[in-house]
Amino acid sequence: MLGTIEAPAIEQIMTTYSRAFFQHYLQGKPQAVLANPSPAEMPDAVVTFRPAPGPAPSP
Repeated sequence: MLGTIEAPAIEQIMTTYSRAFFQHYLQGKPQAVLANPSPAEMPDAVVTFRPAPGPAPSP
């Protein structure tokens, strides 16, 4: 995290993204916040998605 942000805002952002992640990947429910990672209602949130690393090479 960079910069300053109030604790209630951090809690809202983390709750929103955590809930969306689990609803999408565990329940199969599409989540708009994951498609638009920096929605207007959370201007302090800047989210960057990175692909997972590939499988480890076989010995």
